[in-house]
Amino acid sequence: MSMTWPPALARAEDDKQTARREIAAHFQASVDAGFAYWRIDDYGHTELHFHSGEVFLLNETGVTRLR
Repeated sequence: MSMTWPPALARAEDDKQTARREIAAHFQASVDAGFAYWRIDDYGHTELHFHSGEVFLLNETGVTRLR
């Protein structure tokens, strides 16, 4: 029987963290380029507002497009 390291569960969590960092970097690049801005809503949630009208809600489990 062949075993891999790190275990699949640990690799899956590492993959999630890597994906979150990459998405955040892309969103921040949009802000830095002047295409969007960050906003904290009344409930303390982080939103990304694009000047073209799209709005995304960022949370622990993913990203939701609001508009």
